Amino acid sequence: MWIAAHFVENNFSVLGLSPIVTIINFDTGATVVSGEAMVEKGSGFYGYYFVDYDPNVDYAIVCDSVTLSGSGRYSYVTSGEYGDVLDDIQTTISGVDVRTLLLRKIQTNRLVLNDGDAGNWTLYNDDGVTPLLTFDVVDKNNELIVQSSHVPSRRSKATGVY
Repeated sequence: MWIAAHFVENNFSVLGLSPIVTIINFDTGATVVSGEAMVEKGSGFYGYYFVDYDPNVDYAIVCDSVTLSGSGRYSYVTSGEYGDVLDDIQTTISGVDVRTLLLRKIQTNRLVLNDGDAGNWTLYNDDGVTPLLTFDVVDKNNELIVQSSHVPSRRSKATGVY
């Protein structure tokens, strides 16, 4: 399970820290991780991968920026009753991200209808060269439409901000 912390000072994300994490089994009071280094992920976020995470255990997690002072020094997290819900949300978000990316590629990337009658509709990946998906082109009666030789139909990759 990834543990993430965001550190802010004077309303700005802080980069270049060397924060540490302490994880306590909330039920037993035992420290299961003590002073392990967190990895900078960008934009003031730092992460630690908790290898021994057990979704059936409640944890208290303290992320210490070490060098900041005041309320910005620590970031607190707990797991437990809502841990499964959060895991489900993360899984859903990951699935939505993948589907959203595919929809963007379908709407904007290079699309070519090549010669032939099977697998001739090709959607290319972002590089414009690598085939991402291929389709058979059919009419309203589900009959294959054959693209004549040497007359490919093309949609170039979209331009602009997306």
